[in-house]
Amino acid sequence: MINRQTFSTLRARILLSYFFFLTLLVIVTFYVVQSTTYEHSTGQLVAHAQASSNVVRDKVISRSNALQESLNTVSKDFSFKQLMVGSIEDKISLKVALQNYQRRNDADIAWVLDNKRKVLASTTITETDILKINAQDFTHRDIQLLFIEDQFYLIKAAPVKYVESSRNINGWLIMGIDTRRLITAELVDLTDMDVTLLQLGANHKVIGTKLSSRLTDQLVNLPINKEAGLHPL
Repeated sequence: MINRQTFSTLRARILLSYFFFLTLLVIVTFYVVQSTTYEHSTGQLVAHAQASSNVVRDKVISRSNALQESLNTVSKDFSFKQLMVGSIEDKISLKVALQNYQRRNDADIAWVLDNKRKVLASTTITETDILKINAQDFTHRDIQLLFIEDQFYLIKAAPVKYVESSRNINGWLIMGIDTRRLITAELVDLTDMDVTLLQLGANHKVIGTKLSSRLTDQLVNLPINKEAGLHPL
């Protein structure tokens, strides 16, 4: 026969085992649910980021291509070519025309160079950096950025030929858009995300953002991993 004390001890052990397995089941269930929820949420975030990166890239490419098309049109304009030819004697007229074209294209900087990279007209005092580039590299239908005086610019260029059928390039028309203006409130609303463009490196450089200065300063000091499927500019 099992006495009362032995029965009580046995019942206590059974209850203890029951609570142990119940606790273990709850912990395992909680872990599985948490892991599944985390993976699902992370997957949704990555998918959203991927879709948003495509939207941002498409918008920037669209702006870049629009600027390129406009420069191609201006570079073929007969009046503009005449101003370039006469710039030796009349620099002011060419500069005024360049300023007008810059405003029409909502650009921030612009230059006209001759075939030897000499600046014929400019809307900025910055000339050193633009003289170092190969203008031909900025004629493609894609995104090209240039770092000028501690700021990135989306740069596009178009060759100028006094005789269109000629192979000789007589000069270059170059314009740039401050990349900080590429990240607009409309783009943030469209993607439903805080959008920041960075040049990744030992010290990340901000290309464009709508974040506050405090958050931006924190962001450039964080280690950032490239996510597969997110398209760089």
